[in-house]
Order: sequence, then structure tokens, then C-alpha cells
Amino acid sequence: NYFSQEIYGRIPEQIREFLIRTSVLEIIELDVVEALYNELYGRKLASRELAADILGELEKRNLFIQRVGTAAGGAGFKYHRLFRKFLLKQLSAGSGPETFRELNLSIAKIFWDRRDHESALRYYNQAGSFSEMARIIRIKGADYMIRGNLGGLEKWISRLPEDDVKKDPWLILYRTITQRIRGGQKNIRLFKEALALFEEKGDVRGVMFAVGYLIEAAVFMRKPSSRIRSWIGKGESVLQSVRGEEFYPWARGLLWQQIGLGYIAGTGSLPKGISACKNAALMGRQINNPALVQNSSIILALGHVLAGDFESAGTLLARIREDTGRDHSPEYRALKSLVDINYTLKNGRFEEASRLLERSEADIETFGLIFLYPGFIEAKALFLAYTGQFGEAGQMADHLNDFSILEGNDFYKGVAHRIRAVSFLLQKDTDRALQEIDSAMDQYDPGRKGDIHHFQTRQLSGIICYENGEYDRAREQLSGVLDFFDSISSDLSWSETSLVLGMTCIRLNDRDAGLAFLRQGLGRAARESYRFFPLISRT
Repeated sequence: NYFSQEIYGRIPEQIREFLIRTSVLEIIELDVVEALYNELYGRKLASRELAADILGELEKRNLFIQRVGTAAGGAGFKYHRLFRKFLLKQLSAGSGPETFRELNLSIAKIFWDRRDHESALRYYNQAGSFSEMARIIRIKGADYMIRGNLGGLEKWISRLPEDDVKKDPWLILYRTITQRIRGGQKNIRLFKEALALFEEKGDVRGVMFAVGYLIEAAVFMRKPSSRIRSWIGKGESVLQSVRGEEFYPWARGLLWQQIGLGYIAGTGSLPKGISACKNAALMGRQINNPALVQNSSIILALGHVLAGDFESAGTLLARIREDTGRDHSPEYRALKSLVDINYTLKNGRFEEASRLLERSEADIETFGLIFLYPGFIEAKALFLAYTGQFGEAGQMADHLNDFSILEGNDFYKGVAHRIRAVSFLLQKDTDRALQEIDSAMDQYDPGRKGDIHHFQTRQLSGIICYENGEYDRAREQLSGVLDFFDSISSDLSWSETSLVLGMTCIRLNDRDAGLAFLRQGLGRAARESYRFFPLISRT
């Protein structure tokens, strides 16, 4: 009543109309008001100067309006919340919902023409124009990804009708990307749906994104190497199809990055993964995308660590620390922490590993990075075992086993058995270590999970057999392992295996072969300056 009788009723009609029309705007900018009136009324409002006079006079009279800054850095005005609510009610009562929709559509178009897509989305949403919202999201979704604003992307997609999202591969892709940290197994199904629709439409850029995120999801969900390898093949095929073209540089760089992750963490093909990550980082520098350079560098560092190239890994990790600062996305900062932990554990630097584990756990819990949690638990369990905290290591293994049941993924059950096997080996309880490693071998049949996990488990099995005096079985296990680690250029694992194989041959009275294995194992270890061997230094 106060607004209506004391203020609104005493204002000239032209100003009343102006107030009603502009109440649709959250922030009243003079050039937006001018463009709105020009479009709707053919310059009925003569100029922005007249709008400024009206708003300035209202401000002078202290009529529920205040001057504010705008996103573009200019000056604007804002109605008091209750006054704006009153004006919108007057608009609805006098002109009906169609006028409200028409105003919002016009304002949205003005903001889109000004390249302010966030404001355009807001007003299209108020107008209920979902087709226009979907169009903008398709065009600008990649910008949200590049800037790391996945929350904003998720917010706008959530406003769209579910049936519209399910039919559109870009909307499926973008929504699944916003949920990839917590989506789990569901992500793989949704990325496959998007991929099928992109392939049906012949959308090469969409295929690149869908395949790339499929590889990432499969790695973090610990899918079999054979499946990861098939998606890597599809990714390499689409990259080959656009070779020499200038199109889609960011999509190509992102796909190279995910292929590198797939090779390094999914199939164990370290040289191929390192090469792919270098391609991604090079692409990131060409298009001046620091996030692509940083993220691919972290995966590249992981490849160097797993290959035992500690000099390259240390240099790269130090450079990433300098470059990233606070700009890094939480998931890649946590992933880098896991790479740092892996690096320190493989070098026997346990005090440093302890500090890194604390920091990594805080990041994972703070940001809910569930897909990195099993890798963290595995690293922490190995740290506990290496430092003689065997009871706590066993608890971590039990925790992983529970996680395996919760996620319906028996991969982690194999990891739990392997951790217990390491713990019992370091306690010199080789009988129980053999029981655990045999259970792990059952989980990592190469036909089910792929070569890398199978051969890592076989290596540990051979070492335990050696410690248990089963030298024939040890040589049988380790001989094939040595060739595999050589084929993927994993020098630390190769040196460690070669040393145990040499000791095994000597125990079997094959002195010449034993000395040859010892010489080559020590030779490569000396060349790479290895001072610590994760599985045998403590025994």
C-alpha cells in the first residue's frame, strides 16, 4: 500500500511505465535500457540521456534505487528488492505473462549480442526459452570447461527439461563432465551415449571430447586394459583423421592428454603415454592454455615416475610446482599430490611422503574427489608397510576391500591382496604373503584386467617365492616379467626384477646366468642412480 499510494501513484505515467519495464532487469544499465526501448518501441525512449535523467532523479529523491557497478566496469542502477517485487507484480497485473516473456527475450538477445552469454542465459531462463538456452550451452560449454566453471555449466543445464537433455549429445556430454568426479560407473554409460550420437551426426569435435572423457573415466574406474586400449584406438583414429588441420586445437590437445593417461595409468604403455602427453602439452602452449599444459604435465610426470626416470620426473614436478600455484583445479592438484607421493615412495623418502599424504588426504576429503580415493589409500597403505606400520597397512587393505564391495569393482580387491602380500613379505611371513599374492593373481588374470596389473603382481609373486625358497617357481614368474618391463621401459621395475632373478639363478646353481642378471640389473640401476628398490630394499 505504501509503494502504491505514496510513491508509485504520484509518479508521472511515463516514468511509471519506465519503472515497470525496467524492473525485469536485475542491474539497470543505460545502454541496455536504450537498446531495449529501441527494439520494442522504435526509439520511444529518445536516448540514454533521458533514461539517465529518470534514474538520476529517482536516486536523488531516494526512491528505492541505488547506484551500483556493472560486470563491464561501468555504472548501473538497482531497485530495492521489495520495490522491484512490487513493480514486477504491477507488470504482471497490467500486461500479463506474455509481456514479461517478451521483455526477457529482448533483454536476453541484447546481452547475447554484447557477448555476455551468462546474462543472456539468465534472461532466456526467465523467459522459459529452453531452446535458446540449449543453443548457447552448446556454443559456450567448452568455454565453461576451459575456465573450470563446471558449477555454472551444471546450473544452466539443470534448468533444461530432462527430455531435451537426453536427446542432445552436447548436453549429455557437458552434464556428465560436470558430474565426473562423483558420477562413477554411470559416467561411462553416459559418455558412450554421447559418443554414439556424435558419431551418428558425424560431429568430429564431439567424438574427440566423448572418447577423451571415456578414457579418463575408464582409467579411474579401473576398467580392463583391453577396453581402455580400444577407446585409445578410437581416439588415435579420429586424431589421424584431422591430422594437418587447424580445427579444434583444444579438443585435440585434451584428447592427447587423455590418451596419455590411458596408456600410462590404464595399459602400462609408458613410452606411448609419455609421447601423447608431450603432444598435449605442446598443443596447450600453442593455444596458450595453461590448464592443458599443467594437467598433461602431471600425467607426463606420472609416466616418468612409473618408468623410473626420476631425473625427468623430479625436474618436471618442480616446474609444475612453480607454474601452478593456486590456479590448479582441485582434482589435478590432488592427482599431482599422488604423483609426488609415488615419486617419494619409489625413492624411499618417507618423511616427505608422510607430509604429502596428509596434504593429499585433505584435498580429497575437501573436494569429494572419490575417483582418486582408492589410489590414495593404496599409496598410504604402501607407505605404512614400508615404514613398518604393518597393522595400519592391513587396515588400509581392509578399507580397500570394503571399497571394492561398495563400488562393485573387484579390481580393488586385488590391490588389497597385493598390499597384504607386501606387508607380510616385509615381515618375513612368506607363507601368508604367498596366500595373499595367489589371491591377487586370481584377480589379475591378463584376459580380465590387462597386462600391467598382471605383471606387477607376478613380479611380487616371484620375489615372495624367492624369499620362501621356491627358486624354480620364482625364476618361472620373473623371466616373463623382465621382458614385459623392458618392453614398456619401466626401468626401476626392470632393474629390481633383474636383481632378484640373478639371485634366484645363483640359488639354482646357474652362476653364469645369475651374474649376468645381477650385472645388467646393477648396471641400469647405476645409470639411473637408483638408491632404493620398493620391493626388495627392506628384505
